[in-house]
Amino acid sequence: MKKILIVDDEPFVQEMLSDFLQMIGYDTCTALNGKEGLEKVKSEKPDLILVDLEMPVMNGVAFCEALFEKHPDYPVFIVSAWLNKYDPQALLSMGVREILQKPIAFDDLKEAIESHLS
Repeated sequence: MKKILIVDDEPFVQEMLSDFLQMIGYDTCTALNGKEGLEKVKSEKPDLILVDLEMPVMNGVAFCEALFEKHPDYPVFIVSAWLNKYDPQALLSMGVREILQKPIAFDDLKEAIESHLS
C-alpha cells in the first residue's frame, strides 16, 4: 500500500485529507510543520508528500528546499490556500510536482496522485 505524508498545521485538514486518502486505498501519516515533516520522511518513507505553504516552525517552501537538497526527485504536491503569495513557477522549478488550491477538489487530488503513483 502506498503511503502519503500530509504536512499541514491544521489538524482538521490533516484529518479530512487522511480520511479521504485512506478511503481510496492509501496509507497516511501526518506532520504539523515542515520540521516535523522532514522527520516523518526519514521514519515513515512516504511515497508522496502533500504540503501546505503557510505553517509555523518551518513553512512549506523551507520544507521543500531542505527535502530536495537530499532527495531532489521526491514527489511533493503543494496544497495551500495561500498560492497568491508565492510564484508557482519558482515552486515547480524547485521540484514540486503539483500545485493544488485549497479548498481542494477531491477528484483533482485523486487524479493527480494516481498519475504520479501509477
